Amino acid sequence: MFAYQRKLNLNINQMRLLLHCGIVLIFAIILPAWAIFFARPDSSMFPPPPELAHITSNEMVIRLLTFAGALIPIYFFNVYFLLPRFLIARKYLIYFIAILISVIVVIEMARGMQNMLMELQQIPKIMRPPPPFILPLALLLGIGTSLEMVLQWESQKRKQETVEKEKIAAELSFLKSQINPHFLFNTLNNIYSLAERNSNQTGHSILLLSNLMRYVLYDTSEGKILLSKEVKHLEDYIALQRLRIAEVDTVSIEFINEVGSGNVLIEPLIFIPFVENAFKHGVSYTHASFIKIEMATKNNFLIFKVLNSKKSQPQTSHHKEKDKGVGIANTMRRLEILYPNLHELKIENEREYYSICLTIRL
Repeated sequence: MFAYQRKLNLNINQMRLLLHCGIVLIFAIILPAWAIFFARPDSSMFPPPPELAHITSNEMVIRLLTFAGALIPIYFFNVYFLLPRFLIARKYLIYFIAILISVIVVIEMARGMQNMLMELQQIPKIMRPPPPFILPLALLLGIGTSLEMVLQWESQKRKQETVEKEKIAAELSFLKSQINPHFLFNTLNNIYSLAERNSNQTGHSILLLSNLMRYVLYDTSEGKILLSKEVKHLEDYIALQRLRIAEVDTVSIEFINEVGSGNVLIEPLIFIPFVENAFKHGVSYTHASFIKIEMATKNNFLIFKVLNSKKSQPQTSHHKEKDKGVGIANTMRRLEILYPNLHELKIENEREYYSICLTIRL
């Protein structure tokens, strides 16, 4: 990923340099072309401005060529040095003073070069006001500054998006890493309960656990998975729970699967924390209890419901908060990240029952 990011940054910097070079090149070509083809004293179609009428064609060409040559250093000095260090850093006064000094220095250097070339061309020195090149210079610097500010803004926006994506990816990885041990801890407790009773289903439960862990560790590592695999994972988990409470005749467990066929993709491990929570709080060994799980797809929506009875306990805000558990809290955060504005989760935590209804737009 980092190699790709470096390559992307290199391509962006190259494109940025090409854009700036293109702007300077256009100005460097247009100004001398205007001098040669449109500002000749003998031109009747495009006569020169009055303030330039006294300047000969050779002198005009020299002035514009030296001016075009002076554009390059001041343009790139402004874009790559002054802008990032002062203007973008919000040191506005220092920037304007620096750009003013730079313009004066460049103009004086260009004027010195002009005089030297005029002497070589044997053009007599006459005290005349310099041609009005401040306007095109200001225009060029303005265009370059505006372009660089836009490019810097886009670059900063891209960096922020990259940082945000990396942050979200790290958070999702952390949340998922918390879900896996939480799931394993609960499942091992279930198998331990079977072993304590010397159940002949212990071996079968270990096989189911192997399937569950294979799914968690390998199948879910590539992002979204087929919904049918997630359903199979839930069925295996419910089968493992049935083995644990096989001798308890006070518990009713129902799983209604109305998921249609097709290659529907879903983020993995979204539903299992709710099912775990139902078996943790919904199974009673002393009085009748129930767990009802429903999953269906309809009109491009996935609807998942869990309804379970609750063990008798004082109904306090502390218990309500505790009932959420680590798995559900992490899942709620994952839903916010993975399905923003694409899901709805309703939770009812009452004295006699606990229910959730999760709707996801596919």
